[in-house]
Amino acid sequence: MLGCPLASPWVRLGAAGALWRSTGEADTTLPVLSAVWSENVNTRVAVAGYLAEMGQAAGTAAPMLRTELAQRRRHTARGHGRSSGGIPADLALLHACGLALAAMAR
Repeated sequence: MLGCPLASPWVRLGAAGALWRSTGEADTTLPVLSAVWSENVNTRVAVAGYLAEMGQAAGTAAPMLRTELAQRRRHTARGHGRSSGGIPADLALLHACGLALAAMAR
């Protein structure tokens, strides 16, 4: 299920989170979390939350978080330039990325 390309990103995210919480297997869950992050921008706050839980074990994902934080346009930005009310989601992602990076540094 974790690596199944036919499963939705949300299903794989839930499976990776459950595996992490039940076994602590970072090597198995990190590739799935990274893939889900890339496939569906709406999963990023949840992915960052799992990375924060993983702490130092998720250290290889730090560049992904730093790249997100360095973006001029946030993950919910639309090409037409009008706001769709995504500011709270953007702020939540920035906060979650910061928490994850802080947990990795401990």
